[in-house]
Amino acid sequence: MGLFPGSMVSLYKRLKLRETESKHAARQEHRWRKTCQANRSASGLARKNHTMPKTGIHPVYEETHVKCACGNEFDTRSTHKGAIVVEICAACHPFFTGKQKLVDTAGRIDRFRRKFAATDAKKAEIAANAAK
Repeated sequence: MGLFPGSMVSLYKRLKLRETESKHAARQEHRWRKTCQANRSASGLARKNHTMPKTGIHPVYEETHVKCACGNEFDTRSTHKGAIVVEICAACHPFFTGKQKLVDTAGRIDRFRRKFAATDAKKAEIAANAAK
């Protein structure tokens, strides 16, 4: 037999395990508290008399006129200088209107249909030959 009987060794191991677990838990809590303190000080909660936002570093936020390709016009606020021209807005977008409206820019849809018309014709011809 060894120096300690079997039951004493297992008791010793269990006590050591509990001790290391408690040290680990204490270490994690300490890290968590340090992180919370750092977050509070970074967000300004720990400091008093703190003014937000800093002056002189933010872009100018002014009213801007927006014009859509569908003819809808509205005013909004933005840091963009000058008028804004958009292709699709909330008044003409299919998600908001519930209608499917294709916006054909420079005939792209027609080009796509011409490009794949030959492929579709071949598929139809093969299907017709297979049906015979």
